[in-house]
Amino acid sequence: MKFLVLSSDFYGYGSSIVNTLRRRGFDANLLSMNRNGFIPYIRDKFLPRLEIFGPAKYSFEKFQSKIRQYIRDNRYDAIIAFLGDIIITPDTLKFIKIHSPETERILWLSDKFERFKGYEDILPYFSRIFTFELRDIEIIKKIYNGYVKHMMLFFDNSHYYPFTSDKDIDFLFIGAWYGPYYKNRREVLGYLSEICDKDNFKLVIIGPNGWGNPMGYFRDLVYARKFFKYVYPGRISHKEINTYYQRSKIILNIPIDCQTDGYPMRLFEVPGSGNCLLTQYMPGLENVYDCLNEIAIFHNLDQLKKECLELLFNEKKRTFIAKNGYYRSINEHTLSHRLKIILDSIGIFMNIESKLNRKSIYPTFGGDRHIIT
Repeated sequence: MKFLVLSSDFYGYGSSIVNTLRRRGFDANLLSMNRNGFIPYIRDKFLPRLEIFGPAKYSFEKFQSKIRQYIRDNRYDAIIAFLGDIIITPDTLKFIKIHSPETERILWLSDKFERFKGYEDILPYFSRIFTFELRDIEIIKKIYNGYVKHMMLFFDNSHYYPFTSDKDIDFLFIGAWYGPYYKNRREVLGYLSEICDKDNFKLVIIGPNGWGNPMGYFRDLVYARKFFKYVYPGRISHKEINTYYQRSKIILNIPIDCQTDGYPMRLFEVPGSGNCLLTQYMPGLENVYDCLNEIAIFHNLDQLKKECLELLFNEKKRTFIAKNGYYRSINEHTLSHRLKIILDSIGIFMNIESKLNRKSIYPTFGGDRHIIT
């Protein structure tokens, strides 16, 4: 069986999908469009504001040509487009349908549908659609009458896994905070910084930063003015993120304003790394994790403070939550579990190893020795 995976290069999740397929014995190729970094930002964001569209258009068309060339040179059983933004055109999808009609064209939405323009044009050309936001299904069905299914995101347990480390960070948050969708997140981080100011707790916040240029620096200073002193420079790799997770007593998940039941990677990566997650409540969360024993939740700022202090001074409870969350994650929420759902839908069998026993010893791993499922 052969697969072509299309993705933007956001945190390398396309590589995770390809590597997981290969570990399962499948042949898989990756085409990833560079949408991150200084040059892509100038090309795709800054120059269009000056009404200079040529570089972005050329790069986009060049990527479409590369997709079509792969289709000419190979026979794929399925194309999996793991997309948070648009990197494929209707014309390219038409080309695939005509020149390789037996190939399943699968769209896996990794961001909320309403955040991007252009999905309306490409949806009809996919044979199957999977979306991480349950409430987006109703929107999608208004413009697409094919196969559509809700499927949560995942964690890649070749990157996120437990290992022994000193817990020298009290609270950790990794993620973005600037822009119109992050008002709630800024409010929570601002309130948490006040708690840390008062009691001298160590808070680490890693996310977008403008240390590389003056405009970005002042942008971040304005958006993160309440908690700026706790911000560490990002962007960091999966390995570095997992190391920060192991160093942290409590790791927060704070949904963005427009998210309802579309759970981010962080929700699975933190428990999957064997650590204690404290998350703001999102609808349906109790169907994914046990909110008393596998993760901790808060609904408002007062409850945030109560949970933070209780967890911080109760190591036994943190360890209990982390242990249970880990076993839930490794048994139900890995990338392999999600890919199995996709492959089952097109009649391809993929084996997943037997479940870990919750009664077994809580795993800690030294160096790079860890379980891959």
